[in-house]
Amino acid sequence: MSFAIKEFQMETSIKMEAEEKYLHALVGKIFKLLPIREEGDAFLAYAQGLQRELSGCESILPRVAFDHDWASILAVLANIIDGGDTFAKFRRDVFRMISLCETLISRHFYGGIDDE
Repeated sequence: MSFAIKEFQMETSIKMEAEEKYLHALVGKIFKLLPIREEGDAFLAYAQGLQRELSGCESILPRVAFDHDWASILAVLANIIDGGDTFAKFRRDVFRMISLCETLISRHFYGGIDDE
């Protein structure tokens, strides 16, 4: 095996590890929506910042950002930002986004089976 191939494989492995770590951290960022909404004023700014962050991930997470579950996370987050839902519905949406993140992690990093 040539040095260039080994180097490419190592770079790919490091990038995949970073992507996986990001998605695990994203679960925490999404979960943080719950206590921030209860606090009040900071919620909208935090949620919009998270939305901007996720929208900008296409270039650094290309495999994940073009997955249908990633689009679902963005859509649910947009609906949360629009507001008007009861806290129970909001909480369900937060846990739905977390579940979608976990599905992405499983599918892209552990060879999980697509559930479609």
